[in-house]
Amino acid sequence: MARKKYGNSDAKNKRWIKDGRGSGRNHEYKPWLTVRDLPSEGRSHRVFGHKS
Repeated sequence: MARKKYGNSDAKNKRWIKDGRGSGRNHEYKPWLTVRDLPSEGRSHRVFGHKS
């Protein structure tokens, strides 16, 4: 089964530019892409420790 490709629409890109993403310096910098912008596959993994 093919996976859905998530892309940005023109409206979303314009909104991000208006919000100032990808611009700024030092503490005022806003990244273009954040973790919350991508959907989760619902899986999480824990690394086993030396006691388990």
